Amino acid sequence: VAIANILVIVLILLVCLLAGILATRPKFKAFQQYLEDKILGPIPGYRVIKAFLNSLDLYQSTGEKMVPVLVALEKHQKLGFEVERSAKDQVVVYLPDTPSFITGDVVVVSAQQVTELDIPLPRLKECMEQFGYGATELINATKGTVK
Repeated sequence: VAIANILVIVLILLVCLLAGILATRPKFKAFQQYLEDKILGPIPGYRVIKAFLNSLDLYQSTGEKMVPVLVALEKHQKLGFEVERSAKDQVVVYLPDTPSFITGDVVVVSAQQVTELDIPLPRLKECMEQFGYGATELINATKGTVK
């Protein structure tokens, strides 16, 4: 029984080693991109969660990131996340609902309406989950209007 357990552990380690080696290959990168585009991408919330994890900088990532921002709307301001920026001076911003981070609105505003916040993304998420408690501290941590 002990030998069988050792063999299973060695086999699992070999599978992990092989997966790590394959992950660095260009053909596997193409497969990974295909998998994300065709299978994972259409799943609601996948890109939001992926961008959130990329924003945590847990590892070197060149993928999509979410930037915490303060958006000036007509009669108020709202905390959110910059998703994309166009060459036409427009910014796509995701404005999550509270306390749920997964649901919200997507708005397109001019770059002049967007102020980047100098805070870690998890801090803004935590503030939203707490119905805005601690928001004044976050608002005071602005970097200024984003270019």
